[in-house]
Amino acid sequence: FVIGGLFRFFFDWFKKQNKIKELEKQNMQSTLAMLRMQINPHFLFNTLNNIDSLIKIDPPKASQSLIKLSDIMRYMLYDSETERVEMKKELAYMEVYIALERLRLKNNHFLVFEKEGQPDSLKVAPMLFIPFIENAFKHSLDSNVENGIHIKFVFSDKIIRFTCENKFDNGKVEKDATHGIGLETVRKRLDLLYAEKYQLNIL
Repeated sequence: FVIGGLFRFFFDWFKKQNKIKELEKQNMQSTLAMLRMQINPHFLFNTLNNIDSLIKIDPPKASQSLIKLSDIMRYMLYDSETERVEMKKELAYMEVYIALERLRLKNNHFLVFEKEGQPDSLKVAPMLFIPFIENAFKHSLDSNVENGIHIKFVFSDKIIRFTCENKFDNGKVEKDATHGIGLETVRKRLDLLYAEKYQLNIL
């Protein structure tokens, strides 16, 4: 009876532990889905506003923007519904986004986008970098300046170094009630997905 009781105790304990792990996994997936949804509407809102402006002043560019937006939406709706995506796909997605933003820029030297090394088989959580790029465009100075936004990726073995810098008016940023929301969302995602395996510096 003692042996049987101990066996049942350990069986129930392991069963309970597995249930706890499954609940934690489901909770994390739900949280990540919620955090992802916090990013998407903000991004779409800004993009649609840009297209609306282009329709009035430059219909051909508006048409190009709609095609690029469809590519972005396809990525967001299908490719990003996984825990990890190939870094090459994530880069392609960001390049489409940047190309869409470039359509409304008159200064070709306003944005610098650099890549060093090869992502090869690297995989990353989807839509992890775009909030920084989106934030840089949102809070940048007049697009007539040079190097108003500088984005750089460095790939070395399994390490990804990402830098996003922009010239901005600190007074306007402080008055923006939504300032920092997107970046805080990224921090939460990083905590959930990468725990102590990342470094994030926001200056």
